[in-house]
Amino acid sequence: MVDIDAELHERLLACEEQYTLHFAEQVRLTRDPQMLRSLIAEVQTVAQAAGQRGYAAVVQLAQRQAQHYEHELQLVEAALHEAGPKGQAIARMTRRASLLMHCYTRHFSGQPRPTRDVGLLSEMVQALRGLHQQLAPLGQKQADIALSFAQRWEQELQHIEQSRAQGEQRAQAASLAGAANTLLQTYSACCLARRRLAVRPALLGRLAGEMQRLVGAMEALRRDGLSLPHHAESLSALHKQLADWHQEYGQVIQAQRSASLADRSAALTA
Repeated sequence: MVDIDAELHERLLACEEQYTLHFAEQVRLTRDPQMLRSLIAEVQTVAQAAGQRGYAAVVQLAQRQAQHYEHELQLVEAALHEAGPKGQAIARMTRRASLLMHCYTRHFSGQPRPTRDVGLLSEMVQALRGLHQQLAPLGQKQADIALSFAQRWEQELQHIEQSRAQGEQRAQAASLAGAANTLLQTYSACCLARRRLAVRPALLGRLAGEMQRLVGAMEALRRDGLSLPHHAESLSALHKQLADWHQEYGQVIQAQRSASLADRSAALTA
């Protein structure tokens, strides 16, 4: 019989998952010492409970985890002290810029240009420009890198719009339909699959705004003489989807305003 308690072991696994998510392979200047202290406290609590129940294997596992986290905490605190407030700020903002670049790779690299999410890319450009403004007074080369990528992505926005207007009406309609499908996929993954308390209203609003713009462009093609049956069917379906999104936006706002902070936090971490 294995000398282990399932509930306590699950708590240790949860701590390790949090550590892997927030600390593994991350620059130490960007790591949160308070979160590490919370993990250490939780692991020590598990070790104490395991000792009281006589589960020696869990005690040993918890002690090893606690020692690892404590060692990491010492290294993080030393790095933060050495860098000072300025170095810490630079590290945090540089990490945000890096996350934006990873986001670009995940959502845009290798994707057909007409189908790319203009609203998302516009938000990313604004975020990078904001980071550039914060980094610029510090005189860091990271500020120039952030600005360079922001300018490059602004050019990409222009290329996306140009690609949607290329070709005959049939080709333009296909490009717009592909872009609308990208928004539908984002909605399905980030909104439909989540509780209303966990949905970001800003995201839902952005999706609705971008879909409205695409529907307007598709309507313009129809007014200009495009009479394909599937184009009319797509327009009808997207009009309905857009109306549903506007209604859902109001319900999300209402649900989040009426929920307690504890309920909202629980929904976000579920």
